[in-house]
Amino acid sequence: MKPLKPIHIRTHIRTHIRTHIRTINTNAKSRHYTSINKYVNKYVNRYIELLEEHPYKTNIISGIVLCFAGDVICQNLVIDQSSFDYRRCLSMMTFGGLYNGFINLYVYNLYSRYFPPFLRSTPLRFGVAATLVDNFVHVPAFYTPGFYYITGVVQGQGWGEMNETLWNGYYDSTVSCWALWVPVQFCNFAFVPRKYRALVVCGVGLGWNVVLDVISHRAKGRGGEGDKERRELKMRTHRAGL
Repeated sequence: MKPLKPIHIRTHIRTHIRTHIRTINTNAKSRHYTSINKYVNKYVNRYIELLEEHPYKTNIISGIVLCFAGDVICQNLVIDQSSFDYRRCLSMMTFGGLYNGFINLYVYNLYSRYFPPFLRSTPLRFGVAATLVDNFVHVPAFYTPGFYYITGVVQGQGWGEMNETLWNGYYDSTVSCWALWVPVQFCNFAFVPRKYRALVVCGVGLGWNVVLDVISHRAKGRGGEGDKERRELKMRTHRAGL
């Protein structure tokens, strides 16, 4: 066997070092991803435990946080405005805690408790029934009006202004809710294990809060334009009378 020449020795050493470094990096990345996975699973499991131990407290806090995050995203990245509207953000957080966190959980528990046994016999039947009742009864009759009245009160709107904002945004809010939540809730009720349903709602809810926030902002803007037109018409009428 011929001895390796110096140049061959250097090449062999470089190759060995590179292979060793790749192995170290691969092992480090594997340990890094494993630690992240353990870290995430730890807090996800803890969140699920809190939902089971303190369902209302956990849902209220989750609703507040998600609506806060949704409004921050909406005000900073979606709509064009010069300054952050803190009162509007507070109104979204109030709705998130009061309605999304408390009232929605109460309503969902009613479905599980009072639906006929036939509809509760399989996850698929319950998923279909809960989706239809929630989206075509609860949402148009209570959820959508509740959003505009709760946020309107916190923002200091009068009764007439709240009704006008509701009128301007009702169709878009309700139809958008159906488009998003009908398939999501059907899959959630029918196929997702019960302990993970809240996580699905939280994940989708963040995006929905942004959509609802944008629709509300546009509806309020249309109401403002209507008020301006009425004031101008009133002024022209007054001048014509003079």
